[in-house]
Amino acid sequence: MAPKAALWLLTLLFLAAAADATNTSSYEVESTHSGVAGGTGNTTSYEMTSTTAAYGGGSGNSSAYEFRGSWLNQTYTIAAPPPPPPPPPPPSGGGGGGGGATVPSNTSTKLWTTFAAETEQVMKVFSTAVPVKQVILVSGEAGTQVELKAERLGSNPTPKEPEGTVYRFVELSLTGLDSAKLKLVKLRFQVEKNWTADQSADVSQVKMLRYTTHWAELPTEYTGSDDNYHHFNATSPGLSVFAIALGPRVAAVAEEPAVEIPSTVEIPEEPIVEETPPQDQTEPPEEPLPAPKRSALRIIISVLAFIVLLTGAGAMLYTRAARKRAK
Repeated sequence: MAPKAALWLLTLLFLAAAADATNTSSYEVESTHSGVAGGTGNTTSYEMTSTTAAYGGGSGNSSAYEFRGSWLNQTYTIAAPPPPPPPPPPPSGGGGGGGGATVPSNTSTKLWTTFAAETEQVMKVFSTAVPVKQVILVSGEAGTQVELKAERLGSNPTPKEPEGTVYRFVELSLTGLDSAKLKLVKLRFQVEKNWTADQSADVSQVKMLRYTTHWAELPTEYTGSDDNYHHFNATSPGLSVFAIALGPRVAAVAEEPAVEIPSTVEIPEEPIVEETPPQDQTEPPEEPLPAPKRSALRIIISVLAFIVLLTGAGAMLYTRAARKRAK
């Protein structure tokens, strides 16, 4: 085939491809010419590469075609790649809820291979969906392979509703150890500031409740706040389903106005009146004290004793004198 005929063939092919309204392509054509040894004519081969740019700039097909003289009256169409499939629809929202079904929103667990007795065992919760951030357990007996699970619940699983507006329901459960052996349960939890602001609530109203056969309020203490959360501590006698809720607002006690006491109090001075005794009043003379009276019996006894002493003394002198004369 003559070279001019080959060029005419290429022109027809380009026009045919450009007339295809369903395809947007660019083409690069490379031409090689070679003779056939011992043949009666020449054979020209053409390589056409198609790069499709349709469908938003996605990568298309790359094809190579070889044309010979016998293909002069044939038309070739390069089909563009099909569009990508549509994305799957988003999951259904549940059709408005199941009316009481418990749907856990998140779960955090900790496993102790060895659970010591009479020692604080600490579990920290890092999930942002679970409002309980730390659990401290003290058990009266030891255990092995003990697992604690903190699960945020989507609704109330108990047959009774707690009093007040509920922020979250949380369930704490223990396996590998009898929860009745627990001596102490300490809970640290948090409540979003935006939620308390939406409820027009004060931090003093936030309470932790525990369910057994009824809802009971636990001792709850406010410990502080950060940029996003209020933080609280609570103590519980055991594990169960818990609710973080708002209790009644504590009425403010009206303070009585303070009575101002002046720094200095002026006390009126009373005139001093000197009392003088009447002129005609004289003091009575002092009477001498009566002399003590001796009884007659004491006098008689004294006289007799004196007489006895004198008699005894006289008898002794007489006896001595008689002995001297005898010698």
